[in-house]
Amino acid sequence: MENIKQINIYLVDGSRYVVIPSDDNLAKYVKGNFYGGYNIGISKNEAISIIHEWVFNAERQHSGRIDDIGITASNIISIEFLEHRE
Repeated sequence: MENIKQINIYLVDGSRYVVIPSDDNLAKYVKGNFYGGYNIGISKNEAISIIHEWVFNAERQHSGRIDDIGITASNIISIEFLEHRE
């Protein structure tokens, strides 16, 4: 996995985490843990930005920048990797 510019982690409650990784190692870690059925933990040292988004009253809401997240594997529905092509 190279040139990953954004990781979206979708949760069972309908919200998602939008993560801008510092490097491609974070994408490999998230993919490996997701498919392995493991929890995912991401710190501010591994990501440029972490934001939690959800929809409330048909409007997108989001948190401010988050420093650290820990997600239990059973709370994750899917993951999405957005690539940057050069």
